[in-house]
Amino acid sequence: HCGEYGGGGLSSFGGVGGGGGWAALLGSWWVPVVPPAFALLLAGIGTAYVRDFVALVAQQQQMIEQRQQTLDEAFNAMHNGPLHTLAEILGQVRRQETSPVLLLPKLETLDRELRQVYESLRPEAQSRYEAPLHELLYEVYHKTLQRDFPVFHDLKLKIPDMQPVSEKHLNGDRKRELCAFLEEALCNIGKHANGATRLKVICKEENGWCVVGAIDNGPGIDPNRPQRVSGGTKHAQMLARQLGGDFQRENHPPHGTRCEIRWPARP
Repeated sequence: HCGEYGGGGLSSFGGVGGGGGWAALLGSWWVPVVPPAFALLLAGIGTAYVRDFVALVAQQQQMIEQRQQTLDEAFNAMHNGPLHTLAEILGQVRRQETSPVLLLPKLETLDRELRQVYESLRPEAQSRYEAPLHELLYEVYHKTLQRDFPVFHDLKLKIPDMQPVSEKHLNGDRKRELCAFLEEALCNIGKHANGATRLKVICKEENGWCVVGAIDNGPGIDPNRPQRVSGGTKHAQMLARQLGGDFQRENHPPHGTRCEIRWPARP
């Protein structure tokens, strides 16, 4: 009996001891191995989620920027073309100059400019902005002065001072926006610089700055008249900030207006 008792005791003890041994063994593996492995698994899942989330946000941001760019292009195309012509037509109507002989050419121009807005937004039209900036701006100058604005007919001296400038940080979008800026400046001269006989258009580097703008010898800016900040002015200010420069529209002595964007020339 003593032997059986002793054997059972040993067996029972061995079973308990064996269970404790397994628990100790598992514990010895769990503490140094399982939590770090689990943490690595969670870290991998978290990293993948964050990466996918960041990619999604970047994609959404790119889509928003593309939409905004399309809106800006459409605004510039409408503002520098059809809206100027429409303003002329409305002016004629208010002055009761409504004969078909006077209105028909303007309406035909308006129709043509509206069609050109669509063409200018097509992707293949954007490739033209790979050309040097001074060549693009000269084309804008030449085409805009052919438009039927009253002041353009009275100009006696036209000076296009177009020179190559540093384009290291100018992409196609920036060139397109600079072209739109110059077109807007010229259209404003054509409509508002009454009595102007001289026009100078510039694209050049001077004193470490790239300068694009237009100077006329019209009546200038009336300091006593409140200056309305138009959509074109807001676009010019935003473009200047993007280029790290500034936009200026000010009186040019002895009389006239100077409208320009300047930004640092980068070698």
